[in-house]
Amino acid sequence: HLKAATATGANATHKTTLIPDHKDGGIHILYGVEYHRLFHMAADDEGKPGKAVEITKVLEEFKPEIDWKVAAPGPGTGTQLASGRLVVPVWLSQGTVGIGFQPAVTATIYSDDGGRSWQRGEIVAFDLEISTAKTGTKLEKPLEAAVAQAADGTVLLNIRNKALKGLRAQASSKDGASGWSEATFVKGLLEPMCEGSLVTTEAGIVFANPANMIMRKSLTARLSSDNGATYPASKVI
Repeated sequence: HLKAATATGANATHKTTLIPDHKDGGIHILYGVEYHRLFHMAADDEGKPGKAVEITKVLEEFKPEIDWKVAAPGPGTGTQLASGRLVVPVWLSQGTVGIGFQPAVTATIYSDDGGRSWQRGEIVAFDLEISTAKTGTKLEKPLEAAVAQAADGTVLLNIRNKALKGLRAQASSKDGASGWSEATFVKGLLEPMCEGSLVTTEAGIVFANPANMIMRKSLTARLSSDNGATYPASKVI
């Protein structure tokens, strides 16, 4: 797709990530271009979009820890914390393994001024092959992540990875940017190395993904009523 886009002179956009703004109304939209640029735009309550602003600079702040060649937000949704802070998962890859998406790190970026400016958070997880990262937990091929804030205020980052355990990894933070706990595998959250989603509801935290250790099938939603510690209730969609 990237080759085709380059040949036609078009820009390939990808990994759209949305955040509903519960304080100011409207929706924040982040998206990548050609896997090395990042943009933010806001849409009002009627869906009318504003101007897209390039925010690739915030990804450049990760360069001291990973000399990335490929990067992207989300995808799916970010979250707005009770404080008003906007938090978006990102992943950044050195682009030397496979189709270029590994070895990589998983982290967050955040905004405290309604999307006008963005800062990088700490690295939450990094690939076993990366030796320059100073923060985060070593995982086998971490990549896309989903974020949500639990009822007790804890910010959860649920991470795609390729560990032999075949389980999702999850870390927590008080502010969605720093002080992340060690990423640990979550019992019952089967992982075929695929994107998953995390969302806060009145009933608790809902996680959804293909619930299989090998194949992308059996799309399942699971509910946690203990702030993301366990996900005992499930329904195959």
